Amino acid sequence: MTVSGDQATFSCTAEGVVAASRRRLGFVFAALGGVLVAGVLFAILTRQLFAGSLALFLALGVFVIHRMSRELEPTELDVKAGSVSIFMRHALRRLPLEDAVVRRLEPHEIDHLAGLTSTGGFVAGAGGFDSHILGEFDLYASRLENAVLLETTDGRAIVTPDQPDEFVAAVVAAAS
Repeated sequence: MTVSGDQATFSCTAEGVVAASRRRLGFVFAALGGVLVAGVLFAILTRQLFAGSLALFLALGVFVIHRMSRELEPTELDVKAGSVSIFMRHALRRLPLEDAVVRRLEPHEIDHLAGLTSTGGFVAGAGGFDSHILGEFDLYASRLENAVLLETTDGRAIVTPDQPDEFVAAVVAAAS
């Protein structure tokens, strides 16, 4: 946590199941891209231009999909009077703190969140979700055990700062 004036910045370091899932997904994309690049080289060597072009197009698609899958990874949260800014790898979202409610998730809610966000050995660290326990929310997660629910006039978001208790205190102070 970094504090300067009336602004506090909280890091969001990927750990646990979210980080492991990102590594697995990166490996899958790298392997798929490698196979496609090998297909491009084979097609060039055997003078099969259509097959080579198709493999190159698919390899570029894998690169774009991998990049897009990481766009909403949270990197840090800035809390200042009146708003919270969620900085992601390639995006920014600002939430107003007027009439905001903030709290850490309970252990049973975190377990539910883990089940809600995981499928096939992968955990989604970002996206929109609708849950019978947590309601509708946007997720910006780097480690699920630090989950904090932030309810604002712009919607509900779950964020995962490295220091969740300090983040909750800073949001409460900035909202008042």
